[in-house]
Formats: sequence, structure tokens, C-alpha cells
Amino acid sequence: MHEVIDITLGSYILLESVIGWDVSLEASLSDHRQILFILWGSVPVVQIRNPRVTNWGPYREELK
Repeated sequence: MHEVIDITLGSYILLESVIGWDVSLEASLSDHRQILFILWGSVPVVQIRNPRVTNWGPYREELK
């Protein structure tokens, strides 16, 4: 097993508002895992993306 150090950039003022900083174990379609955290006082946002049902044609066109 090997480790890769990754960082999260932010400001010192925001540090006091970060709750539950964690690295996700879910696949992210990237070579990095998602970093999850909650900002105290913020409204949670749930974003779900299933790569198996992605319409790849328009997606690739939009990337161009």
C-alpha cells in the first residue's frame, strides 16, 4: 500500500466552520478521491451522479 498526500485549501476563518472533514471511499471518475466536509451553518447539498447512465454523446460535445 502507498499513500498520496492531498491538501484542501481554505482560509483560517473558514477552518472554524469546517465539520466532519473526510475522504470519500466512493468512486469519483478521477485519480483523486472526493474530500467531503460540511461548513457549519450551510445547507447540505446532495449531488448524485451515476456514470452508468451518462449520455456520453452530448457530454463529449459539451466538453469540446
